[in-house]
Amino acid sequence: MPATEIVSAQFIVDLMAISAVKPTVEFHEKRKTPRFSLQVPVVCRALNTQREPTGTVFRGITLNISASGLMLATKAKVFMDSVPFLQLQFTAENDKGICKLLKVLRYAEHDSRQAIAGKFIVMG
Repeated sequence: MPATEIVSAQFIVDLMAISAVKPTVEFHEKRKTPRFSLQVPVVCRALNTQREPTGTVFRGITLNISASGLMLATKAKVFMDSVPFLQLQFTAENDKGICKLLKVLRYAEHDSRQAIAGKFIVMG
């Protein structure tokens, strides 16, 4: 089982710098870490169980993020049953990139979009 990664506060600060939207903290959550409503563009690369690229790359946007994971939305049609991991690439205007690995926990289709939720895990 992959080790869970708790991302640094700097990671969330860096994402906030990428986004023009200011996050709001939802303190009513029963989660270990606060969740922020934050819309940041992200490029996703689907990975198989060995964490190897499957060739599927798509764009999405985060819906919310915490120190332990995130939820994103995409218009791409990705067959998530065969995608246990996503490599996420966040890129700022200055081309400073942030790359994270996400273990997919759940997904749902709604209208023409998919919502994908997962937890950050340690790369390697």
